[in-house]
Amino acid sequence: MVKQIAGASTQVATAAEQLSATTEETQGQVRRQHSETDQVATAMNEMTATVQEVARNASGAGQIAGASDELARLAAELQVLVGRFKV
Repeated sequence: MVKQIAGASTQVATAAEQLSATTEETQGQVRRQHSETDQVATAMNEMTATVQEVARNASGAGQIAGASDELARLAAELQVLVGRFKV
C-alpha cells in the first residue's frame, strides 16, 4: 500500500513538472504574440500616417511618389509582420 502511494505521488509530481513546463512555454508564446501584435499595430499606425500625409500633400507629384514608396515599404513590412503572427 505504501509503495502504491509513493508511486502515485511520483506520478503526480511528474505530471506537475510537465504542467509547469507547458505553462512556461505557453507564457513565452503569448509574450511573443503580444510583441508581434504590437509591431502590427505600429505598422498600421505608420501606414495611416502615410496615407494622411499623401492626402495633405497631394499637390506635388514628387511628394506623392515618395509617399507612395513609403506606403509600399510599410505595406511590405506589415505583410512580413502578419506572416509571423501565429494563431
